Amino acid sequence: MTDIQKFQCMVSKYRDKYEHYEIFAEKIGASRAAVNNWENGAGNKLQTKNRTKICEGFGLRYDVWTEHYYTEQEFMKHLDTYLLDQDTPVWEEKEKVFFDDIIKMSPAEEEQIKILDTQDPVSLPGNIEGYSPDFMMALIRLLKDNNQIEDALRITDVLLASNTLYKAKHYNLIQHLKAVLLSSERVRDWDGALDILNILYFSAGYHMEEPEVLTLIASNYKRKALYSEKGTLNPPDVRYIDMDLLGKAQASYRESYGLKKEERYYDAINIAYLIGIINALETDSEQTDTRSEIKALYEEVHKSGWKTNEDDWWEVATEIEFLVLMDKMHDAIGKLNDYLDWNEKSLKKFDMGTTIRQLELYIHFTGDNSAKEFLDYMKECQEAIGTNSEGE
Repeated sequence: MTDIQKFQCMVSKYRDKYEHYEIFAEKIGASRAAVNNWENGAGNKLQTKNRTKICEGFGLRYDVWTEHYYTEQEFMKHLDTYLLDQDTPVWEEKEKVFFDDIIKMSPAEEEQIKILDTQDPVSLPGNIEGYSPDFMMALIRLLKDNNQIEDALRITDVLLASNTLYKAKHYNLIQHLKAVLLSSERVRDWDGALDILNILYFSAGYHMEEPEVLTLIASNYKRKALYSEKGTLNPPDVRYIDMDLLGKAQASYRESYGLKKEERYYDAINIAYLIGIINALETDSEQTDTRSEIKALYEEVHKSGWKTNEDDWWEVATEIEFLVLMDKMHDAIGKLNDYLDWNEKSLKKFDMGTTIRQLELYIHFTGDNSAKEFLDYMKECQEAIGTNSEGE
């Protein structure tokens, strides 16, 4: 089946969500003529940005486009399986339970962790199987923070191989942690991470407990699409990019954004980056100025309750990145200067480097010269404060 045939089936099955081509066009931010043409069967394959918007309009997962069906009857039969769970209440930010709430070590183990925390690199204790699961979990966190990812993975596998009540109770959490480690810059086992994450998503529904699973799924799809097997960025040409993976990445960021009530800014800025990248790659007569779409997203995330914490680099960086993507370079420079005036000494080398790499990736695929000028200025600021852009 072609994309257009699938769209026509969606219109037929979900008429209440579609109503009329003019209404649906306004709903998804597409032209009326384009939606009318799709409904009437014009064309075959849709662009990634249009696929994503249609999924939003009907409340469907992006996989609806990438899985193959030979007949309309077969597709219609399975269409409901792609529906996002519309009845699940919005996830609310709680106290983080990712590590701290489950670590209850003995006093002796707590003391040993304190000693290990002073080491660089951290020395692995012998006979790790003899320690409590709580100790192993704390040690994994310590190793991860110290960028000893391979060591952290080895202990994670020991924990997963154990036959304990702890593992049974926290299995999804441990698997989530393993996926985080596999996704790291040092390991880059994106396929291995996605294997775990998709099981957590499809089988366990764990994303409703921890939406960051969706964010991690999205980031791994994005990396697989934009990076070569050698770890270098692919050429900025659609012939070298898996656009289906980019579509899945954007859809996963949007699903995570929709689930959260707080801390939505991280997903929002990643959605904004992909709006620009996808639009630049799909260069044809339908290419549009993305600034208005990004501006609408920026205003939406602020209206939802996000007020930038001016002392938090990650929040300030997100604000700066939005300003850059909206071509408000003067405001972006002012925001950066204001932060550095008050917080220069607290910046770590990894902090600004992460934002620089995000902008470098965006510029590589979009050729945005204004963003490049801002990036050059940001690098000058980074050099002046003695940081560098080397990450993990």
